[in-house]
Amino acid sequence: MYGLRLFSRDTGASRTRPSVVFRTWRVVATLAVLVAVGMAGESFAQDEERIFQWINEGKLDRARQALESVGTSGLRDGNRLFLQALLESDGATAAQMMEAALNTSVSPFFEQEIYYRLTQYYLLSNQYHKLNEAINQYRARWEDGRYRRQMLRFSILADQASERFESALRQADHYLVAFTDSVEPHWGQIDKARIMLAYNKRIGSRQVLEELSRSRSGPGVPPALY
Repeated sequence: MYGLRLFSRDTGASRTRPSVVFRTWRVVATLAVLVAVGMAGESFAQDEERIFQWINEGKLDRARQALESVGTSGLRDGNRLFLQALLESDGATAAQMMEAALNTSVSPFFEQEIYYRLTQYYLLSNQYHKLNEAINQYRARWEDGRYRRQMLRFSILADQASERFESALRQADHYLVAFTDSVEPHWGQIDKARIMLAYNKRIGSRQVLEELSRSRSGPGVPPALY
């Protein structure tokens, strides 16, 4: 008989207590269940990541089939809504699904993706109030989020579209100070020149573009020359 064996004080012989054996096996069974649940959770997470990757690669039919095969219990409600929204062809419907996903259980990784896509939709559909709300919520949640640069540029565009030119210029200057690595300053200069032109500051806009056009390379050079 297997179990924990205890020694008798009187004889020194070993004996087994049934209650101890029961508790031991209960602990083992509980650990086994926890391991199984953990493995299942990892499997579901891998399914979600795989489906998301296929969508990004344009393998939409494959992603749809995989999403259907996982079943409703295989994904978080918010994650499923988000993935379904990415496969939705109507922008307004997709945005509603993403908004609903934020009110359910959604993984932090997908949550940032949702905010990024919703801000794009709000910007393109001229919903500047919702755009600013989403940007502020994102910044409050993730100070060093992977889309913080894009969020700042979206905010600049929203200010320009709303003719808040002074605010837009301040934000463009902030972008130039905050992001100095690689080619990021190019985008800040392009934004600043565009805002100054819209603000009837043509001379200043031209100076910014001329300075940028003298760069040896970078994504901002062609539009500056144009």
